[in-house]
Amino acid sequence: MKLRNVSNARVLDFRTRLIFSFKGLIFLGVTSCASYSQKTEDLRMDFRAGRFQEARGKISESELASSKRNRLLFLLESGMIDDRLNDEESARRKWLQAVKVADDLYTTSVSDVAA
Repeated sequence: MKLRNVSNARVLDFRTRLIFSFKGLIFLGVTSCASYSQKTEDLRMDFRAGRFQEARGKISESELASSKRNRLLFLLESGMIDDRLNDEESARRKWLQAVKVADDLYTTSVSDVAA
């Protein structure tokens, strides 16, 4: 179908739907990021204040610890807290898990594009 055969109303309708879809995706992205930020605000305040034990307890007890959606962020932040507590073995283990999760996410993303 050539664009010149399509009425202006249909082109405008398509553009409108495209714009609203794009705005919806941006909104979902912003709210999901805000959600994670809100959930981790207390533990980040503890971390910045040097209260690493409290931060470790909060992140371990939070729903983020079992959330598949935020697994990569949880592992990175939890590993950083463990590193500050000089628990190098635990920090290294979590960071290696984070690398595996990131590789899996990348592989999934590339295979989605290829399909």
